[in-house]
Amino acid sequence: GSDVQADADSTLLLKMLAELRRRFFHVAREVSFVAKDVRARLAAKGVTIEEEHFRQELAQQCRIAEKFKVIQEEVLQQFGCSEETLTFLDDATAGDVQGHAEAV
Repeated sequence: GSDVQADADSTLLLKMLAELRRRFFHVAREVSFVAKDVRARLAAKGVTIEEEHFRQELAQQCRIAEKFKVIQEEVLQQFGCSEETLTFLDDATAGDVQGHAEAV
């Protein structure tokens, strides 16, 4: 019944999240290298910057949100799902999503 479908949905979602995490890892690693380089340049010039401002600027300059959106669309297509499909998940599965999102 619905428990079987919920388990199938959860399994599919977990596979999708694993793929998202795998692909986004490469973006995160690239951003990490950029951040390290920029921090070193700022330190060499004696420039200090508020951490939150630095993170926001880094995210914007590295186009993190745009890259994540592209990866998300590719993964949804790979698994034959639409964004709307994800809205039908139950609360328990949504909790799993939140946990995986925070881990990314």
